[in-house]
Amino acid sequence: MPLYKSLVSNKMVKSEILAKHPLLKSFSPHYCPYTLEDLKEFLTRFPFVFCKPCRSSQGKGVFSILKKQEGLYTLNYRHLTYVGLSFEALSKLAAVIINESPYIIQQGIVTPQFKGNVFDIRIIVQRPKEKWEVTGIAARVAKDNFLTTNISAGGKGYALETVLEELGATPKVQSSIKEILVFISLEAMNAMEHHFPHLCQIGVDVALDNQFRPWILEINSAPKFEVFTHFDMDLYKQIARNHIKSKKRKLTFNSPFAHL
Repeated sequence: MPLYKSLVSNKMVKSEILAKHPLLKSFSPHYCPYTLEDLKEFLTRFPFVFCKPCRSSQGKGVFSILKKQEGLYTLNYRHLTYVGLSFEALSKLAAVIINESPYIIQQGIVTPQFKGNVFDIRIIVQRPKEKWEVTGIAARVAKDNFLTTNISAGGKGYALETVLEELGATPKVQSSIKEILVFISLEAMNAMEHHFPHLCQIGVDVALDNQFRPWILEINSAPKFEVFTHFDMDLYKQIARNHIKSKKRKLTFNSPFAHL
């Protein structure tokens, strides 16, 4: 894999960019490379943690660990739940899942649920004209008993307003949430473009905690748009067209003949 693609697809690299950003670091969960020592330390600091492959997409390989009573843990992987694990048993099960691949540990965010399932928010940032714009915001709701919200794993897309209204957010609160989501997504795009100037778009995945505070879970350099087909086909088509325009503009901008 070329170095550029290797870096832009690496969750650790992108997490470090966010953590060092003066405005975005307060929206970024704590993280570190996966080791058993750091896993044990994270589980003393946070109610639960996520463990993610440094390079993967569509939620593949992601698992969560919840500390229960003293010395016992619960591990969730795909649609499976393993309960009553000692730390030794937990570490052995995690080693099977990880299979010596590089992983990161990320602080888990306690979030409200929509219709009994976890959800997150996918924000698309593109440049259909001269400036970066947020061109789409969608809520992704996980399939029953699933850990991840990815559409490829059975997740379903909703308009963000539908989910927020169900959670009791007033129109004023919904408007404030959207403003913050747009702000952090554009800041994230600017930060990523500084390090990866060939990017033509990103997808920003965000969780809302119980106080509706946003947390940036991940930055995707090649986001999927299928979530929008679940509730707004016209918006999906527009985002797809923007994607083509953004790619053409980037190719022109970076061409050695662009100045001619």
